[in-house]
Amino acid sequence: MDSGEDAETVCRILDIGPTVLTEWRFAFAGMGLSFFGLKDYSQRQDHLSSEQEQALKAHFTEHPTRSADEVCAYILAEYGQNYGASGAAKLMRRLGFVYKKPQFLPAQADETMQADFIAQYEDLMTGLGADEMVVFSDAVHPEHQIRPAHGWFHKDQKTAIRATSGRKRFNIQGALDLETIGRTITRT
Repeated sequence: MDSGEDAETVCRILDIGPTVLTEWRFAFAGMGLSFFGLKDYSQRQDHLSSEQEQALKAHFTEHPTRSADEVCAYILAEYGQNYGASGAAKLMRRLGFVYKKPQFLPAQADETMQADFIAQYEDLMTGLGADEMVVFSDAVHPEHQIRPAHGWFHKDQKTAIRATSGRKRFNIQGALDLETIGRTITRT
């Protein structure tokens, strides 16, 4: 504030409320640096350079992470600097990331792949012998549906995970012969 910054800016930088700022100003005026309980005050160390921050931003835009602890581990491994979880979270927010859950994209059929399959199926069916048949079988396993989890994603990045068909905790095994509709075998 002595260098001309307004109270709102100082509160935002220090992440404190205006009441706390007023209390600190009066305490500092009376006690000086001893109010903060610091000896040999020096500027905080272990900040990433702007180049390192941009590289970190690019990395986590390409490879989203699920937790601030993973961000801390990455920074320590890549840059040799220690960050706590709250410091990593603040850094991620400052770099434009938000902690959110991806949205589902509905499962969509690919028309080109369907047309290719139909052509292959028709070729197969015309080449079958009298004692041969084509049977379609499938199995559904427990927890078939994807469950998105929260993670750090850049705020401008649209984040989504393709949804599957939505079957839940029910096993079905079955086979179907399309030439004799009605002749199916199902196990649940």
